[in-house]
Amino acid sequence: MGKKIKFYADIMAFNSKVTGSRTLCSIRFPNDEHVKFLVDCGMFHEKENAWLNGKLEFNPESIDFALITHSHVDHIGSLPLLVKRGYRGPIYTSSDVANFLMRPALMDCQSVLADTARIKSMPPIYSDKDVNNTMRLVQGVPMLEEWSPVENVKVTFFQNAHVPGAVIILVRAIYRGYGAINLLFTGDYNDKNTFFKARKLPTRVTSLPITIIEEATYGTTDSSECQPLFEEKLATAINQKKDVLLLAYSFGRTQEILYKLKCMQNKGLIPEDIPIYLDGKLGMKYTKIYPKLDISERMKDFLPENINFVSKHERESIIESKGQKIIVTSSGTGSYGPAQTYLPHFLAKRNAYLAFTGYTPKNTLGDKLKEMPYGSTIKVGGIVVKIFAKIDYFNEFSAHAKADTLLNLLKQFKSVNMVLINHGEEDTKVAYAERVKEEVKPKMVGILDRDYWFRIDQYGFVRNGSTKFV
Repeated sequence: MGKKIKFYADIMAFNSKVTGSRTLCSIRFPNDEHVKFLVDCGMFHEKENAWLNGKLEFNPESIDFALITHSHVDHIGSLPLLVKRGYRGPIYTSSDVANFLMRPALMDCQSVLADTARIKSMPPIYSDKDVNNTMRLVQGVPMLEEWSPVENVKVTFFQNAHVPGAVIILVRAIYRGYGAINLLFTGDYNDKNTFFKARKLPTRVTSLPITIIEEATYGTTDSSECQPLFEEKLATAINQKKDVLLLAYSFGRTQEILYKLKCMQNKGLIPEDIPIYLDGKLGMKYTKIYPKLDISERMKDFLPENINFVSKHERESIIESKGQKIIVTSSGTGSYGPAQTYLPHFLAKRNAYLAFTGYTPKNTLGDKLKEMPYGSTIKVGGIVVKIFAKIDYFNEFSAHAKADTLLNLLKQFKSVNMVLINHGEEDTKVAYAERVKEEVKPKMVGILDRDYWFRIDQYGFVRNGSTKFV
């Protein structure tokens, strides 16, 4: 009989695709003590997983602490539900997320949930009181400083360029007489964005024997496949005197698009006398927050000339105005938000140009429009219109790293015990897993989803088992 393993970490996920990020880790120490922590607690956006948004498949009161990678709703949107169900422990995240970015996202999420509940004559999943109670538990932690949320566990945050405030999280479980169990959670990852490049991980991290929990949202796409065509196509539309509607996510993408418009003005590709309208309450809020974040000088001065912040009462007059215009609005998918007001008018215009600047999940309006030929009919916000506008889609602004960048992150490490692949459509995760095995050659590769949990020790994979919530 072999010696029974007394020091290990069990890791399980509650998300099977891209959104609803919730990863639960339970560390068993040799003295029989257990520590449980949660990495992210997000809302599900996929239509088939919406039923999971009111569920927590674990006891919130059993969690010792929570770690948050960034402030997108699919990573934090269920935190108020966690608190409503009894969680009272600390919620650790970066200082920028804690001080500036989390509350607007949670309040907006709560508002959307309340509207949905009213339409369905159901109680909302959580209230603004639950959001306030959640924010009381949030603690901002500086980057690069190692600290201990509980005894025998050390945590360090490292910069991640997915969006401002995002972090990569290193968790080290340490017990005298045993080798450390090192876990690295990438969260949604990128090494750079329009505003800044992330600092490289220090050698004290990349030299550790480690298990890496990594996203794979674009695990079948390489950076070379993403051609930067936005500037060229938008300049063409401007030269053709078309009205422009740019659909963008409120946090991150909206600010990148505004900076791109500023750069195009500087190059003379967009005349400065063409008014630029920014609509969307949350997008405007984050745009005003950006200069307060001490991340890069570019974020302090990124607005184009002739920009106008729009209230909902001004939308109709802007739509009816005669001169050429550029409108930047949410949602990025076109399925909700101010976009629902603008789209019926713009889709029906032959002299209009529409651009979706981010990922449009299946069954969203943006996704449906991909299959709609010129002159076909579609219903938007209850209005039936024929499609005559020019529509384009761009992936060059994606906040998620492509497969080659994800692989380069793994290749920095000298001793990868195991890679657990998280976040992605099932086929994408399987395909990316093959590349990890061939190009990185870790000891073991697994796919982290709702089907299986994995046990990890200082040497990597120990065993796995089927979950009870498949």
